[in-house]
Amino acid sequence: MTTVADEIKEGLLEVLADVKGEETRVKYHPPKAVDVKEIRDQLGMSRQEFCARFGFSIASLRRWEKGEVQPKGCALVLLNVMKTHPKAVLETLGGRD
Repeated sequence: MTTVADEIKEGLLEVLADVKGEETRVKYHPPKAVDVKEIRDQLGMSRQEFCARFGFSIASLRRWEKGEVQPKGCALVLLNVMKTHPKAVLETLGGRD
């Protein structure tokens, strides 16, 4: 039986191996880049509606739509889900579908 300490140690060794560029069991699947304007248009929302509904700032949305920067982190994950399952996101947030 492994202990919590053993599991933590194993995880840390995996991280160190990954940082060194060594082969690990961990697979990283980064979210794909998205066309934010296409997603917003698909939902039929204005910039203001889109930002208010999903918690994005207008400034960030403008920069994403102009291609000045790409969404990152949680925003990119949410946008990927919105692209493939827009109804699920709207239903989860209690909105229109």
